[in-house]
Amino acid sequence: MEIIAAHRELVLRERQLAQAEESENINNGVRMSALVRVGLAVKNARVESVRTGLGGKSIATFALGQGHSFALKVGDPVVAIGASSSTGDQERLVLRGVVSKTDTSTFSVSFSGDANVSFDSATVAKADSAATFDRMDAALKDLQNAIGFSSEKASSKHLRIGESLLNVLLHGTQPSFSTRPAKPIEFLNQMLNDSQKDAVAKCLAADAVALIHGPPGTGKTETVVELVRQLVKRGDRVLLCGPSNISVDTLAARLTPHLNPNLQFTRIGHPSRVRRDQVLTHTLDIRVRSSDEGQIANDVRAEMDATLIKIQKCKRKAERRTLYDDMKRLRAELRSRCCCYTVWLWFYVLQNEYFDAIVIDESSQAIEAESWIAILKANPKARVFLAGDHLQLPPTVKSSSPSRTPPVSTLFNSPQLTSTPTSLTQTLFDRLLSTHGPSIKSMLTIQYRMHATICKHPSKYFYNSLLPPRIRLIPPPIPPPKRPRNKRNNIPVHNLHNISRRTRGNNARRHKRPIRL
Repeated sequence: MEIIAAHRELVLRERQLAQAEESENINNGVRMSALVRVGLAVKNARVESVRTGLGGKSIATFALGQGHSFALKVGDPVVAIGASSSTGDQERLVLRGVVSKTDTSTFSVSFSGDANVSFDSATVAKADSAATFDRMDAALKDLQNAIGFSSEKASSKHLRIGESLLNVLLHGTQPSFSTRPAKPIEFLNQMLNDSQKDAVAKCLAADAVALIHGPPGTGKTETVVELVRQLVKRGDRVLLCGPSNISVDTLAARLTPHLNPNLQFTRIGHPSRVRRDQVLTHTLDIRVRSSDEGQIANDVRAEMDATLIKIQKCKRKAERRTLYDDMKRLRAELRSRCCCYTVWLWFYVLQNEYFDAIVIDESSQAIEAESWIAILKANPKARVFLAGDHLQLPPTVKSSSPSRTPPVSTLFNSPQLTSTPTSLTQTLFDRLLSTHGPSIKSMLTIQYRMHATICKHPSKYFYNSLLPPRIRLIPPPIPPPKRPRNKRNNIPVHNLHNISRRTRGNNARRHKRPIRL
């Protein structure tokens, strides 16, 4: 199908641009120096220790040199470039990993796959995650195989997605909604407003797809949490996901107080990327460690750590190769233990798992190919629910559309999208809304976050004045300031010249002390 083939081409173009930029950063000394200055790279980071993580991952701890700035955060994908000491000929070694821990003078990187950390020091720089592009392309390839438009071998041979769902998502079939039940829905969150309740009710009545349009500050997260609880209450198995770790952890943290024997969740992903402490105990890695099989795996990891210490002390080339062979054997044994309860990579964890409902939060910020990774985990009768706001910022991508910049979207003036995408900024949320019209969505209309004066502008120009603030949450009027005011627009005037000085080399000013407003 043209739309899928076009998305694969766009994903390939995005990957090529990301790889070109990364290669330029690695091979261009000027670019690397610029990354070092802003803290996104560290030169000559000394390897202090190497240990074995869950699933056989090698976790290396690097020491920062004096005067180095460090802006990398836990969960950032990085690339480490160093001279290999295992072969004796100082071969250049490039390893990919994820920052798992940071400190004032050290940081740790968890390297994926069968990476052997055989260098004494390395340059560590932030990079793009190649796994993301692999998963998007694999999902699109599986989708082509499922609808019979590809002769390529798909990575998953047992897709179960229903034909009716595919017709709505790809072929323009109008989505249908069942008749509302005579018995009213018993909402678990009694604080929901009418628009939130209507959105949940419409999703529960959907036969295939429904959208939740949540402008900023309208309680979209609470609505999604209520929807998930209602689905679980009806016996559905739910896959809840989002385009970023922050979005997923925010939802998981909101679900945590409502956990019970019937409502449990497992956070799939690298523990170093989890942003909420209350969610960390629900990650797959932590659950694996506390299991019986996890205790056996810990013994294997201890043996691997001992082997790593021998490798670091060994000076003979032949003996080091033998120890590396032992590490490969131990990794294979550890993975065989892990497979008794799960596999350590999330992509394979969910390979044979299917769900009754797919809920994607912040879907208007997710590339459509990313959404298909989750949607292909649907059962034949599964439903898909997308929550987002197409009037906010689109996904951030490196590739640009060859066409001209589209006009600004408003609630009733959205540009018509073509069936064949020309840019990755066109999301699945956008395309479904453009294809099926407003009947597929429910809009949340009570705004809780902004002051009425601030909310007035976006409500008028983007949401057709359908975004009133919650009256009781409006703060009292701001008291008149004692400082002089501009006569033209009645705005307080603050003279910065008496409390600031010019910085050397430009016209910027540096304040001597904080300004009291």
